[in-house]
Amino acid sequence: SYEAFPSFSAFTREDQNEDTFNQELRLVSTDDGPLNWIVGAFYNRLNSYAASREFTPGYPEYLGGSRPDNLEYFSVNKTKLEEQAIYGEIGYEFTDQWQITVGARWYDYKLKTQDAIDLPLFNSIFGDAGPNDINLDFENGGQSDTGSLFKINTSYQFTPDLLGYATISEGYRIGNSNGVAPCPDPLPSNQIACALPDELQYFPDKTTNYELGIRSQWLDRRLTLNGAVYYIKWEDPQLAGTTDNAALPITLNGKGAESRGLELSFDALLSDQLTLRGSVAFTNAELSKDAPALLNTIVPPGFSPRIDIDGRAGDRLPGSPERQGNLVLSYDTTVMDNWDLRLNYGVSAIGDILTRTGNRADGEKLGGFSVHNASAIVKTGQWTLQLYAENLWNKYAVTGVRSSRPYVQTVSDENGDPVVVRRYYQDVLRPREFGLRVTYDFEL
Repeated sequence: SYEAFPSFSAFTREDQNEDTFNQELRLVSTDDGPLNWIVGAFYNRLNSYAASREFTPGYPEYLGGSRPDNLEYFSVNKTKLEEQAIYGEIGYEFTDQWQITVGARWYDYKLKTQDAIDLPLFNSIFGDAGPNDINLDFENGGQSDTGSLFKINTSYQFTPDLLGYATISEGYRIGNSNGVAPCPDPLPSNQIACALPDELQYFPDKTTNYELGIRSQWLDRRLTLNGAVYYIKWEDPQLAGTTDNAALPITLNGKGAESRGLELSFDALLSDQLTLRGSVAFTNAELSKDAPALLNTIVPPGFSPRIDIDGRAGDRLPGSPERQGNLVLSYDTTVMDNWDLRLNYGVSAIGDILTRTGNRADGEKLGGFSVHNASAIVKTGQWTLQLYAENLWNKYAVTGVRSSRPYVQTVSDENGDPVVVRRYYQDVLRPREFGLRVTYDFEL
């Protein structure tokens, strides 16, 4: 590994270019009768180019060779995506209180990818490549999918201030390339970052969603209360995984998952000038089927062999808090005749999350935290002035991690001196921030 080189340092240059064309056309009925409808068409085209170059200054000379550009690793990903859809909805009001809406969407997409990897330094010093050669052997890949989605919604207005609704709908996400170059065949004996054939891309996932909810107003409409319960059945879920070589973060398809939860929100007018708003959500998201070799880890000391870990049915999904909520208090008044002033103070809270599915493969449970924000907004005519403070009490919290703790190891360089491998790191909450925003509305 590179850490054996006493003066090792490296830097990576990432380049990405995207060219996107997106168009949607929609026709919407304007009749006053009980029938309403929507028809539309959607088109999206994306061409992208991404390259990653890692440079290791001084390493070629340390190995006794020559590589003037110090280029150790070079990977390229080219993507062409074309997506299209047609859709429509029809709604009908059977009575003044009861309506039903049904809709459908047909979609089609085609994805073409080209991926390549080269190890210029290794091939120049230990192979037969020249000191400035770069050899990229592109591997073609891609996928396509065609399908249809369905939706039905019905609502009933029990009173002017109480509405109940139920919705069944389907949704999907397209697949894509993981943007990691394919592994050469045969694999070299040296350290390499690449994707095996089943890691190059991930495929579409689809959900069936069930939701039941109410919307209501109380106390002469000074209090709004809304709530919903839902259940989501997830087919071929796109889940966070890692490559077998170098444990690069990628997306993999699981076999099945499900999510169920409850959401509540309120908006209360405490006085003509004081408003309190808030929401709370409870979620249980987990695998419904086993996901073979979803994760992997190692057992120190050393970095091999890699140990594959299966995701199991019932494992909690990563990054999904079981509880979260927010509360905002606002005060509105008028100062200096035509100056409107709003003062806001809010707190948002999130429960603990897992960094890896089921907390397996040396995953972590990151503790929940709350963040306080405040702002003062002055508006007059077309001018708006906002003074804000985010993370007012400078809360420190870990929001995510990369890799896992077993990769934090102490190894020895060629002189026997200790070298700490620092592959693992934590993402943290942004510190306290004060700011001033000035906005002018041209009213075009």
